[in-house]
Amino acid sequence: MKSFWNRYSLPLWVSENGVADEKDNLRSYFIVSHLAQVLKSLEEGVDIRGYLHWTLVDNYEWADGFTMKFGLSSFNSKTCQLQRRQSSLVLKDIALAKDIGGRVEGFLNVPEKLVDE
Repeated sequence: MKSFWNRYSLPLWVSENGVADEKDNLRSYFIVSHLAQVLKSLEEGVDIRGYLHWTLVDNYEWADGFTMKFGLSSFNSKTCQLQRRQSSLVLKDIALAKDIGGRVEGFLNVPEKLVDE
């Protein structure tokens, strides 16, 4: 990211940053590892104005309907019920603390079996 920053020197917003993960096996790692890179870039002087996770709730994707599960909360389109996923608590804790703290070390060694079965 630093090389793009050096070239254009424009403020950046990280937007629509998320992963489709119905079983919520990857999302916590994804959030922490991406926010670690945002933090690293900030420390290197990159002007990052914000981070927007994609998305709060599972939604309708034009190409795939309701099959892709990007949400921090699941959405049952038949019952219209929401269920918070565990990864939402990781992002909540980071936002409240305004720091990723020691979380990076705990998430950098990704378990080999993180793929939905």
